[in-house]
Amino acid sequence: MPIPFQCPQCGGSFAAPDALAGKKARCQRCSSVVTVPAQAPPPVMPPKPSDDPFKALGPVADPLAPLAPVVQMPAKPAPMAAPDPLLSPYNPASYPASLASGSGYQLPPPTTTSSGNSAGMTVAIVGGVLLLLVVGGAGAMWAFGGRSAPPGPSGLAGGGPSGGPPSNFSNNGALFLPDNNVVASNSGSPPSSNPSFPGRPGMPGPSFPAPGIPGPSFSGPGFPGPGAPPGLTPTSPGSSTTPPATPSWSGGLAENPAAIPTTPSAPAPTLPTTPTAAPGDVPNLPSTEPVSTTNPPAENATPESPLAMQWQAEADPMPQPVEYKKGKIEITLPSQVEIILPVSTSHFVMAGASEGLKELRQVFDLRTGKAIGQPIAQRVEKIGDTEVLSPDGRYMALVQEQRSESIRVGVYSFATGAIAREFKLEGADVTGPLRFGASHHLVILYRTKDREQQVLAHYNIQTGEKVSEVKFDDNFRSEMRIMPESLTISPGGRFAAVLMGEAIGVIDLTSGKPAGALQLSKKPSRSDGMSFSPDGTKLAAMISTTGSHQLYVFDFQSGKTLLDHDYGERLSSFSYKGPELDWVPDGSGLVYQGHLLLEPTTGGEVWEFPHTDNSPRRMVRPGEILVLLRNRGTKVLGTADLPEKDIAAAVRSIREGGNAIDSILPPLSTPDLFAARQMTLPDGFVQWTPTVDPGDRPLTGADRDVLIAAPGETLRRAIFASPSSKKVVIQKEITPRGSVGRRAERKAVIERYDVATGSKGNTLDVPTVYQLADVSPSGNLALLAFAQKSRDYDRLDVLQISPKKHLTGWRPYANEVKDESKPYTPPSRLHRGRWFSADAVKTVAWSKFIDDEHLLTVNPAGKLICWKLPECKALYVFADFGEPLAISPAGKYFAGAHHGQFRVFESHTGNCVGDLEAPAIGTEPLRAAFRADGKELTSVVSGGADTMLVRWDLETGKRTHEFPVPSLALASGAFQFDFSTYQQAASLEYRGDNHLMIDGVYMVDLNKRAVTWQYQLVGGMLAQRSPSVGNWFISSKSGINYNEPLFLAKQDAPSAAVESRTAAVSIERQLVVYPGMSVRVMVDLNATGMSQYQKDVERNIVEGLTQRGLRVDPNAEMLFTFVTGQRSTGNTIGFYKNTSPFGMGFPGSMFGEPRGEMTGSTEQMQMMYRIAFSDRSGRVLWHLDQASTMRESGKINPDNAAATLQAEMVNHFDAMIRGSGGAMRSVPRYVFRDFHECVAGQSRLKLGGEIIEPVMKPAPPQGQPAAPNPTIQPGT
Repeated sequence: MPIPFQCPQCGGSFAAPDALAGKKARCQRCSSVVTVPAQAPPPVMPPKPSDDPFKALGPVADPLAPLAPVVQMPAKPAPMAAPDPLLSPYNPASYPASLASGSGYQLPPPTTTSSGNSAGMTVAIVGGVLLLLVVGGAGAMWAFGGRSAPPGPSGLAGGGPSGGPPSNFSNNGALFLPDNNVVASNSGSPPSSNPSFPGRPGMPGPSFPAPGIPGPSFSGPGFPGPGAPPGLTPTSPGSSTTPPATPSWSGGLAENPAAIPTTPSAPAPTLPTTPTAAPGDVPNLPSTEPVSTTNPPAENATPESPLAMQWQAEADPMPQPVEYKKGKIEITLPSQVEIILPVSTSHFVMAGASEGLKELRQVFDLRTGKAIGQPIAQRVEKIGDTEVLSPDGRYMALVQEQRSESIRVGVYSFATGAIAREFKLEGADVTGPLRFGASHHLVILYRTKDREQQVLAHYNIQTGEKVSEVKFDDNFRSEMRIMPESLTISPGGRFAAVLMGEAIGVIDLTSGKPAGALQLSKKPSRSDGMSFSPDGTKLAAMISTTGSHQLYVFDFQSGKTLLDHDYGERLSSFSYKGPELDWVPDGSGLVYQGHLLLEPTTGGEVWEFPHTDNSPRRMVRPGEILVLLRNRGTKVLGTADLPEKDIAAAVRSIREGGNAIDSILPPLSTPDLFAARQMTLPDGFVQWTPTVDPGDRPLTGADRDVLIAAPGETLRRAIFASPSSKKVVIQKEITPRGSVGRRAERKAVIERYDVATGSKGNTLDVPTVYQLADVSPSGNLALLAFAQKSRDYDRLDVLQISPKKHLTGWRPYANEVKDESKPYTPPSRLHRGRWFSADAVKTVAWSKFIDDEHLLTVNPAGKLICWKLPECKALYVFADFGEPLAISPAGKYFAGAHHGQFRVFESHTGNCVGDLEAPAIGTEPLRAAFRADGKELTSVVSGGADTMLVRWDLETGKRTHEFPVPSLALASGAFQFDFSTYQQAASLEYRGDNHLMIDGVYMVDLNKRAVTWQYQLVGGMLAQRSPSVGNWFISSKSGINYNEPLFLAKQDAPSAAVESRTAAVSIERQLVVYPGMSVRVMVDLNATGMSQYQKDVERNIVEGLTQRGLRVDPNAEMLFTFVTGQRSTGNTIGFYKNTSPFGMGFPGSMFGEPRGEMTGSTEQMQMMYRIAFSDRSGRVLWHLDQASTMRESGKINPDNAAATLQAEMVNHFDAMIRGSGGAMRSVPRYVFRDFHECVAGQSRLKLGGEIIEPVMKPAPPQGQPAAPNPTIQPGT
C-alpha cells in the first residue's frame, strides 16, 4: 500500500508506492531527492459507524460521546476567578518573555492515539496578539489578548501544578479559562436562569404599541374573556442529556460518509500510484496535501426539464432526529462575534471572530452547549458572505476566489482545523449559494461564463469527484430559468429543490436526473426562503410576487400542494442573516426570517418575536428559541424562553378559523350571513321620495371645561354620540408606575363623560390594540376596531358602557375572497389609495352605528352589510355598493355614491328612496354631512382639477348650491371614513345651519359660498362629531400637553369676533379665473423643435378652455400660456452588455448599480411643458409642469441607443401635448388667489378662549428653486 512520509526539506506530505520503498525519489514541491522509508506504518482504517469519530484526534473523557466536548460544563455556573493583575488579558506589558517575543507557547509533545495518529497544538503569538478560545462553566467565549493562561491551581483552566500548560487541556486545539457566566439578557435588569423572549401573537409589522400583548388582563366586566396569560417566569435548567452512543449524521463529525442511495461507493481517498520510473530516473512523489479539483466547462447540452416529469421524489429524512440540550444553552462570546447556522435543521452552530489579521472559527454542539472539534485558527480568504456550515458540523464551505472565468470554492474541516478540499470551477462566471448534501457531499450552483447555462454540480468532498451534474437553460425568457437563491437540499441529502419559472424543480442528486416539479399558483419575482421539514416529508417555500407574499407547503412524498396562502402586504421584511424559512424541529411551525412564527397547515401568523439584530435564530423547541443577545460588552448565544402556553393557544385559535390575537381577546361570534337579503343597486334614475329625518335639538348651555385625563395619561380619540348629544366617549392610555428594574405595561381605557354636568361615567379596560371607531347615538355602546396591521381593521367589537359588558365581537369580512379575474378597481377613497391586495377585501373600511341595535359596515371593495346586534346577523348585503357618505341625524336614512350617482337609502331595509340631482362638476365624494334638522345634505366632491361643495334639499332631492373650494382646504387629504390613529379623522361637520367645518380646520360660510376662516389647535385634539354649536377640543392649560391634565372645552364657531372679520369675504374676491372670463392664448413650441404642431396644440387648448366656460379673446388681460422646453437631468445613462432586463441605468438610480461591460453612454434629457394662467403684469396665478424623461432601464439596441432613447422621449412628449384631451385635462375651471389671501384670519384654540391672528403667507421650501424649470418662462 502507499507509504506516507514528509519531505525533510520542504515538509511536503506524500504517499509513495510500495515499489519505491527504500529508494530515492524526487519531491514535486522543492525538487529535492529524498529516500522513501523502507516500510509503511500500520494502515489506518476508516472508523466504522459504531466507532468514536474522534479517535483519530486523541482520547476523550466519555467513550460514548460521539462528539467530545472541549470541557465538561459544571452543574452550576461557577463565578469567574479574579484575574491575575500581572497577567491581565488586557495588559500586553505583562506577557511572559516567550509570548512577547512571538516565539509561541509550545504545548506538551503530541500524544499518539490508538489509531496511530498524533495530536497536539501550538498557540502562536504574532505581533504580540494571541487569539484564544475561552470556555468556562456556562459556555465559551472568544477572547483576544497577547498572553497565555495565568498560573492557577490544578484542575482550573489556567495552569498545572508547575504553572505550565493547563492540566485539563484536551487535544482539541483550544485554550481554556473560566468565564463570568453571563446570562443572556437584553435589558439592564439582573439576569435570570433563562431569558424571557415573549414577543407578540400574530402581529407582523408596525401596529399599535406591543406592550400589553400578551399581557393585558381581560377579566373585568368589560372583557369577560380569558384572564392574563401566565407570568413569563424563568425556567429551571434541566439536566444535560448524554449524546447517543452510535455516531451518525446527527452525531457530528463522523469520518465514515453515509452511503447515498443508487450512488456507487466512493473510492478510498488515496492517490493513484505513480508509474514506475525508467532506470536511472528519479520518480516524482504523489502529494497527499489538499487537492484542488478542477472541473472543465459545462457542455452546452440541452437540459432535461423536470417540469414535464411525473413525480418520482420521496421523503428523505435526516438519519436521526436533531436533539438539543435539555435546560438552558448558554455560550458566552465576544461582542464582535458572528454566528452561522446550517441551512437545514441541525444541532450545530459555528461562531467566528476576527481581530486585525487574526481569525478564529469554532463549532459548538447544541446538545451539550460546548465546543467541538478543532477550531479553524487561520485567516480564511473569502468572497462576500458565502460561508455555509454543514448540518453535521464537520465542514465549512465558502467561495474563496471569483474571477472572470473561474471560481475557487474551499472546504474546511473542523475535524482537522484545516482545509480539506478545494474545487476550482473553470468556465464559471458567478456562483449561487453553496449547499451541503449528504455527509461529506457539497452542492455548487454556478453559471457558465457564456451566461447560457446554470449548472448544479454535486461533489464528494473526500474524493473530490463529481457525483452528478444538472444543467439549466439560463435564457431570461426560458420557462426553466432558475432563481439560485432558492436552492435547498433535503435533510438526507438526496434531493435538491430550486425555483424554475413558475414551478419548483426537484433534482435527484444521486443520479442528476429530474424527480418532478411542484407547480405554483403565481409567478414568483423572488424567493424568500425554501426549506424541507426535518423528516423530509414536506417542502415549504415563501415566494414574493407582485405586491404580496405567498407561502406554499407541499407533500414531498406525493408532490401535492398542502397549502397555498396569500399574505398580501402583511408580512414585514427584516434584516436577517440566517435561514429565511426554517422549520421548528418537530415540524409544528415555520419561522420566517427569524422573527415570525407561522402555522404550516393554515399559514396563519402565530407569533412575532422581538427585534434585536440580524443574527441568525432557531427555535429549538416550541417553548425556546436560540438567539444571540448582547450583554455587558459580550454576546451570549443561548436559549430564551417563549410563552409556550400562549403560543399554543394562538395556534389553536388559528386552526379553529380565527387569528392568533383572538387567543388573548374576548371570544368571537360567528357572523350569520345566510338569511341576509341580497340587494342590487337600481338601474336608471329613481324618483325622489321626501326623506327628512330630523335629530334632537342641538346641545346648548354646556360651556364648562371637563377634566378627562390626568397627568401622564395619553388621549387617543374622543367621539360625541351625535351632533346633538351631551355624551362624549374617549379612549386613552394609562402607563402605571413600574417597579424597580421593570417597565410597567400600558393599558387602554374607554370612558364616558356628560359635558352638560361634567360627570364621568363607567371606565372599561380594553386591550391597547383596539381603536375606538364609533359611538352609538345613545352614547351607551362603543365600537372598537382591531387591526392586524396598521389601518387594516378586520375585527370589530361592541362594548356596552353601562352596565359594563362585552356585547359581541366578529370579523365581518373574514370569508371574503378577491375575484382575481374581475377587472375591478375598488373605490379609491375606501381603499385609501394603497395597493389593493387580496387580503384587503377582508378588512373594514367604514363602520357606523345606525342605532344601538344596527350597524353598517363597508369593505374596500364596496361591499356593504347591515348587521343586527348583538347577534351579528346580516339583514341585507350590497355586493357592490360603492361608497357610503353619511347617516341622517335620527338614523333612518343613509346616503351613498356609486358610479357617479348620489342616492339615499333606508337604513333598516336597504331600499333606495331616490336619486339626488347629480353635481354639475365631479362625481367622487370626499366628505359628506347631514344637517341637524335633516333637511339638507352637503358633500365635498372632486371634479378632476376642481374641488366643489354641493348642497341638496332633501325635501325635493334637488341641488341647491354648487361652488368651488380651494383644494388646500382639505387639510388631511384622507377620506372621512378612514380610521385614524392618534389623529383627527377627515370630516365635514355643520356649525349651525349656515356654516361648515372641513377637517376641523377651515370654516365655510354657506351664504357667502366661501372658505372664510382657519382654526389651529397646537398640542391638542379635536373631538369628532362635535355638537353644532361650536368646536369641541381637548387641550391642557399650557397647550403643551406634557404631563399636564387635559380638559375638554368648547369654542363658539364662528364667534362674534370671527363673524365681524369675515363680513367682507366673498367667493368673487377669492377667484381670479372662473367660467365666463375672457383669456388670450399663447403657445410656444420652438424650444423643443415642434413648431409644426403649433396649430394642433392651439386648437386643443381653445377647445379645452371653451369646455370650461372660458372665452378666448386676443385682447383679454388674462393670459393662458403653453410653453415647452428641454433640459438635462444631470444624470448619465450607461449602456451595458448584459442579458439582464435592467441592462441600463446610472449609479445611484432606483434600479441599482448596473452590471456587465459598459459599451457607451448618453446624457439623460427631459422634455417639459408648462401651462399657466398669468395676469397682465406677468404674475403667475396658477401653473402646472409636466415632463417626458428618457428611460433609464430596460433593453435597447446598442448600435443606436442614444438616438432610440431620444426618439422614444419625443414620441411620448408628442402624445402628451397632442393626445386626446392633451395637457388640458389638468386645467381647472376655477383658480383661487393664494390661500392666505382668501381667508380673513385664523383662531388659535386654547382653554379660556380663542386667539385671533392673521394668516401668514407660507415661506417657500428651503433649498428649492423659485421655478421648477428655469428654461421655461411663462407669461411672456
